[in-house]
Amino acid sequence: VTSGAINLPDHLNTLTPPDRRNGIISPSASVTIVTFEDYECEACAYNHKILKQLRNKYLGRVNFIFRHYPLIDQHPNALKAALAVEAAAERGQFIQKHDELLENQSLVANLVEPANSENLLTKIRQYEADAKKLGVEGTPTTFVNGRNLGYVTDLETISKEIEKDILPVS
Repeated sequence: VTSGAINLPDHLNTLTPPDRRNGIISPSASVTIVTFEDYECEACAYNHKILKQLRNKYLGRVNFIFRHYPLIDQHPNALKAALAVEAAAERGQFIQKHDELLENQSLVANLVEPANSENLLTKIRQYEADAKKLGVEGTPTTFVNGRNLGYVTDLETISKEIEKDILPVS
């Protein structure tokens, strides 16, 4: 996590500014991936595996920004999970908690709501509003430099989208 501007497509600059604690950010990245997720969504767990491979492949060349979009009508513990991840972000442990819950979704049901949940909830509500502005209808939804790819089911498809915009390694 570094300082400096994040390269976002113009129409994404109207959204809640990315919190550097909630992603993997590189000042030299020419591509930004924004993913809206729900920690109880099985498709999100699958999508997470693909994004994790991309994080390893494109480290330092692609920004990865993760946004909570808890679908509480379908997943009763999703909001509690998002709050727990935001609490971890305040301790500098966003990625660790994010990965842990998507890789072990059975942990979500046993989470306890953090003490400062009102402040954390405000951020989650902002992310939900952003999702609505972008037309997000479900999870996971992934954007590559502003292009909505929806639910990415394979590494090849998203890699092709990244390669359209990525700068060559110097």
